[in-house]
Amino acid sequence: MNVSLYPSIIIAKNLCFSTLLINRNDLPPEKYHQGYGPQECYFASANVKPGVLPQMLIHLLEERVKVKDLMKSTTDTVQKLVLDGRQRAIKVAANAIYGATGAPSSKLQWYLLCLNFGLNRKPSHC
Repeated sequence: MNVSLYPSIIIAKNLCFSTLLINRNDLPPEKYHQGYGPQECYFASANVKPGVLPQMLIHLLEERVKVKDLMKSTTDTVQKLVLDGRQRAIKVAANAIYGATGAPSSKLQWYLLCLNFGLNRKPSHC
C-alpha cells in the first residue's frame, strides 16, 4: 500500500492515545514496543489492541487505493479529475490526523505522540 510517511509510522507503531501504556509491565515485552522520543513511553502492539488512529488511517488509505484504482480504469477525463481530487482529499485527511496530534492549537494536541516520530527536538508544530 502506498502511504505517506507519518500515517505509515502511526500504523506501523500503533501510536495512539488508546494504546499508550501507563506502565510497561501491564503487558509482556513481546506485546508492546517502546516509543522513540526522549520521554520513556510504551504502546500496545496492534495484535493486542488496535489503536483508534491507526484504524482510521488504515481505512482512509485503503479508500485512497480504491479511488486511485478507479482512476486507472476510467477513460473519462472529467471522471479522472474528480477521482484525483478525491484521492488527494483523502491523503490530506490522513496527514491531518498526524497534524491534529501535534498542532499546539489542536484540541487533540499530544506532544508525547509527536516525539515518537524519532525527532530529537520538539518540532515547530508540536
